[in-house]
Amino acid sequence: RLSTIASAAQFAGILVPCVGVRTRPDHTVIGVRLPNNGLVGQLPLALTGLTRLEFLALPSNDITGTIPDAISELVHLKELNLSGNLLTGQIPEAIASLSELRTLALS
Repeated sequence: RLSTIASAAQFAGILVPCVGVRTRPDHTVIGVRLPNNGLVGQLPLALTGLTRLEFLALPSNDITGTIPDAISELVHLKELNLSGNLLTGQIPEAIASLSELRTLALS
């Protein structure tokens, strides 16, 4: 589940490297890439706690709901790929504030 990723990243201790999760030597999560992984449910707000995140790529899953406005808290995000999911609603205007964003895939 998506909430497991965010919870693991907030755990105060040693983060065991996971397939699809990229960390720095200090265990800071800087990327999550889990394409076609059977992920279901909504994007958890806890993901915005990954403040050093540079890429979030979760294409071709079964993620539902809307993209939260809180996505704008990921100020270092360079890539956001949520294509091939079951997202609804409008693209949050807050995405425009992500000045480092270079790749946006939401189809």
